[in-house]
Amino acid sequence: MKNSKISKLTQSVHAGSIGDPLFGGVVTPIYPSAAYDYETEVRYPRYYNTPNQKALVEKLVALENGEDGLMFSSGMAAIMTSLFAMVKSGDHILLQHDLYGGTHHAALNEFGRYGIEHSMVDVSDLKSFEKAIQKNTKVIYVETPSNPLLKITDLAAVARIAKNHGIVTIIDNTFASPVNQNPIDFGIYVVTHSGTKYIGGHSDICCGAMVSSKN
Repeated sequence: MKNSKISKLTQSVHAGSIGDPLFGGVVTPIYPSAAYDYETEVRYPRYYNTPNQKALVEKLVALENGEDGLMFSSGMAAIMTSLFAMVKSGDHILLQHDLYGGTHHAALNEFGRYGIEHSMVDVSDLKSFEKAIQKNTKVIYVETPSNPLLKITDLAAVARIAKNHGIVTIIDNTFASPVNQNPIDFGIYVVTHSGTKYIGGHSDICCGAMVSSKN
């Protein structure tokens, strides 16, 4: 349900909602099964293609104006998987210096174990931020509004810088949520979320999400 004329409220209710095909219920049922009949499609939770996973991804993709996505067990799982998917040993990641504590800790303690270099720079000074790009920089990672200081990043400017250098951009869009901000519209490639917070909304789930284009 990717249509700019459809409101976010409508998308959040109807996108990805298949209803109950067996009994005609208007709400998509919760399918707790981990095993499915493989006659038509091989469904398995770690393939991210069970009915509930697909329904939720479709809803978030519609809200973020993306093309496809994945669900994860936590926001950090979504963030780290997205980052590691784009880099290898010897590559460099440029991050803004004001980050969620979990992301900051992971950068300091995990990147080096895999031979990945990183820099943390004040993104409010875009000239200095661009100067921090190295020949082996593969990803620019930002977070806006930041957690917990709520600092704002100029996403369109960051996206332009990244595209000029052929670099992938990844954002943590948790605090804004797709209701208030759609980074893909500003030129950001990959959007991640901790669904535990505002997407969940009731402090009763722990999950993460990644949304982007298919290419």
